[in-house]
Amino acid sequence: MRREEADGNSSLSQPRCEIEKIPLEGECERPGEVRYKGMFLVCGPHAVLLELEDRAQAVLGSVFLMDEWLEENGSSGAGEEYLGRIRHEREEAVAALRVVRVQIRSTRKEIMATAAAPSRTRKATDG
Repeated sequence: MRREEADGNSSLSQPRCEIEKIPLEGECERPGEVRYKGMFLVCGPHAVLLELEDRAQAVLGSVFLMDEWLEENGSSGAGEEYLGRIRHEREEAVAALRVVRVQIRSTRKEIMATAAAPSRTRKATDG
């Protein structure tokens, strides 16, 4: 028996990532390491992905609110300087959203690449 198994620290005794409990996500074989919103135990890579998705939602919500405000107040004689600031803030938020979306795509690719790697390794060691 290996020492990790004797100590109870084997990968079998550690809870798995619970990403499948979150809508639109699949199953994950990695060990759960991080609590997401205090409810789900997820692996590190999925925790990063979920944090990025939360950030994207928050920024998108801000852009939406700025768009609404500009629609309602853009022609009402609000100070041109103030309108310019709001438009500038909106442009910065949209740029930040683009960056976060690139990070999300990159993180998803990493997760998919590492998810495929253990199954290939397991098959090689099983045979």
